[in-house]
Amino acid sequence: MTHRPPRILNWRLVLVGLVVGCLLAVSSVPAAAFVAQHFFGFFGDLVPTPAGFRSGANEGHVAMRYRSPGMSAWVWHRVIPDETRWPIPEAITADPSPWWAAGFGAREEPQVQTMAAGWPLLAARHVTSYDDASTGPGQTRGEYNVRILGKSRLIPTEPVWLGLVGNTILYAGAAIALVVLVRVVRRAHRRRQTRCVACGYDVSGGIAVCPECGCSATGNKAR
Repeated sequence: MTHRPPRILNWRLVLVGLVVGCLLAVSSVPAAAFVAQHFFGFFGDLVPTPAGFRSGANEGHVAMRYRSPGMSAWVWHRVIPDETRWPIPEAITADPSPWWAAGFGAREEPQVQTMAAGWPLLAARHVTSYDDASTGPGQTRGEYNVRILGKSRLIPTEPVWLGLVGNTILYAGAAIALVVLVRVVRRAHRRRQTRCVACGYDVSGGIAVCPECGCSATGNKAR
């Protein structure tokens, strides 16, 4: 029975592409976290940038921003200007909370630290809130510590769904596009060599049906 060659793009390829995209999106979190902490000294060697919010009484929270490829962090400090160790620009008035750090109630604690990792979008985060800036953390979530190359690395584990879904779609789209490109090039090459576009069997000499796979051997076009 004669049948058409398999479709270049089908639901199986889309499903496999989504699975691969999800795995790559999840894998980008520890990969980006490791790169940031190993090669860019995150937090240790990065210079924080005051970018935060202060109350009208000149006291309140100041957000310190840390950035490196694939990772970003914000630390909200409740400060008294005379006691800070860094200059606080007078122009600081806006709440700079990034989209992935929304809802942490940063100005309700003496200090809140949150970081997120992933590439190209931040896909998972870690949060530590402090009951008192001098006594240590009161609550921590989304944290996994692992030793890599002899040093402890913090891997954020709380999903940032918008970033995770976005990365999954991006990686899945790239994987599917790559497979489709390979299939199109392969079929074009087989057609030029007078071979069956489905299996590569030699169909020269006017063969109408491929004896190997049963696909139509004449007028096969990439689909």
